[in-house]
Amino acid sequence: MKRVALYPFTSDSFPLLQYLPIFCPDYQIVEVLSPLGTGFSGRDASVSVNRSDSGMMVSSDVQKAMTNCDVLLVPYGKPDDPVFSDACALMKRAAEMGKDIWCGMKLTQKQTRELSRLCRNHQVEFCYGFQEKFRWRTENYYGNYKPSIPVVLVHNLTGEADSFEVTLALTQRFQKDGYRVSTLGGRPEYNFLGLHGASLFLETFYGNSTLKDVPLLLQMYLQYFRFIEAEERPDVILVNFPGAAIANGNLFFNESGVLIYLFTQAIRPDYAVVCTLYHEATPTYLQVISQELENRFGIGMDSTHISNRVLHSEQSRQKNKMETFYLPAEQAFQQAQKLKTERAAFCAICEEEKDELYNHIIGSLTDYNNL
Repeated sequence: MKRVALYPFTSDSFPLLQYLPIFCPDYQIVEVLSPLGTGFSGRDASVSVNRSDSGMMVSSDVQKAMTNCDVLLVPYGKPDDPVFSDACALMKRAAEMGKDIWCGMKLTQKQTRELSRLCRNHQVEFCYGFQEKFRWRTENYYGNYKPSIPVVLVHNLTGEADSFEVTLALTQRFQKDGYRVSTLGGRPEYNFLGLHGASLFLETFYGNSTLKDVPLLLQMYLQYFRFIEAEERPDVILVNFPGAAIANGNLFFNESGVLIYLFTQAIRPDYAVVCTLYHEATPTYLQVISQELENRFGIGMDSTHISNRVLHSEQSRQKNKMETFYLPAEQAFQQAQKLKTERAAFCAICEEEKDELYNHIIGSLTDYNNL
């Protein structure tokens, strides 16, 4: 059993605490580290997302953690985020101490070369989440392609609302029932979990494609999915698409669904889970949103996940970027129960609700012989 230290810990990396041991049973997270000033040190990791205790305490003692681990895992984050300011230096230090490095933070080419060389010199593994090992570009296919198996899309409405965690939960439940599931998404950590941190999503979402690349991009989507189906022969494909489907008012346009539109023009999902930030929505409001999504992308809102994450409007205006905070998880659960009488609404951060969402997907896909 290899011991993993997670640094720097943020609310966005909370799902790794639960699902890394599930998808990588030979690894265990034993250290959760957060820089001083975040308010997490000395507290249960669940405080970051306002849920019940997880049993995993957050520490700021980097020296002790490095001694006590075999792998340093740096989750997805932006290099200009102050929380990640020391991450690159710590990875170099960990490599020199003989620790494997799993890096989900976006690096420059120079940083990638330096860390790769340092890890080779110290005979440790360097796994960079933005470098997908899936060799889908090596095969050529011809003719039209339409998936012969169901494609389930998990995406966000106006901002990140647990879509990463919901996708991992659904993957686990499909696998538990014996289904072969291929999961791909736009978080580099998928590549650490034995899933697909799809290079197509990572490249387009993080600004490496331009408008002139769109025709080629559509072809590449078809190539990617055709190779997935031919190579892995799954019963279902789960897609966690990054970004947001619509703008958040007139403040944050969040790509306004441009990338989702391009994806749905190439691959038509059979079912869509839409993850929403917490708000006092009504069934009528969700119906209007579902129709809007249907008009834009050709697929509406088959079910809704209600997050306990909520937009902090005042701070967002002051900082000119989306700022959120977390309500108690029970509040999101209660909101989902109110909506459930008329809509397929779930709070899929609760165990029983994850099962209900999964069962709703299975029930909706019964037209497929292999489900």
